[in-house]
Amino acid sequence: MSGIWRVVVVLLAAGLLIEAVFLVALMRQVGNLLLQGGAARANVPAGPKAGAMVEIPGHDRTGHPALVVFTSSECEQCRVLLPGLRRIHELYGSGATAGHQLDLIAVLTDRNVGTRAEHARELGGVARTDLVALMQDWDVPGTPFAVALDSGMRVRGAEVVSTRTDLEMLAVQKLGIAYVQSSEPERAENAVALAIHQVTGDGSPGAEAGP
Repeated sequence: MSGIWRVVVVLLAAGLLIEAVFLVALMRQVGNLLLQGGAARANVPAGPKAGAMVEIPGHDRTGHPALVVFTSSECEQCRVLLPGLRRIHELYGSGATAGHQLDLIAVLTDRNVGTRAEHARELGGVARTDLVALMQDWDVPGTPFAVALDSGMRVRGAEVVSTRTDLEMLAVQKLGIAYVQSSEPERAENAVALAIHQVTGDGSPGAEAGP
C-alpha cells in the first residue's frame, strides 16, 4: 500500500511541477505581449491627426458625416466585426432619419485581390477596394481601424476598433450622431459592449498591422 501511495505522491508532484512551468511560461508570454503592445502604442502612428482635412477619391459628398473603416478579411478581428459593419450601414445609412445619417466607407486592405473582391461582396455598396493607398497616406497602424470625418471631410477622431459599439461610440462622441436604439436582444448585447468600452477607454490592442 505504501508503494502505491508513493507513486501517487510522485505523480501529483510531477503534475504540480508541470503546471508551475506552464504558468511561468504563460506569464512570460503575457509580459512579452504587454511590452510589445506598449512599444507599438508608443512608436506607430495612430491615424490622421484630429482637425486635418482629408480627401477620399471617388467619394460623393452627401452632406453627412462619414465613418471610414479600414478592414481586411485576413484580419481575424475584422471578420468578427463584419456583421457589425453591415448593421451600422442598415441603421445609419441613407434610410436613416435626420440626425442619424452617416456615410459608412469600408476600405478593404486585403493583400490578395481575390479575397478583397470576395470581402467586397460580403459588405456590399459600402466597400471600396481602390483605396488601399489611404492606409499609408493616413498613417493607419493596422486593421480594424476607423476614422471619423465631419461633413466637411475634417478628421474628428481616429482609433482602433473591435466591436460595433466602438464604431457607434466614435460616431456619437466625435460626430454628434444620434444613437439608434436597437431591438431588445441587440440592446442587451450593446450594453455589455458599451460597459467594456467605457472601462477600457479604447479599441482592441490586438489590431493587425498594416502592410
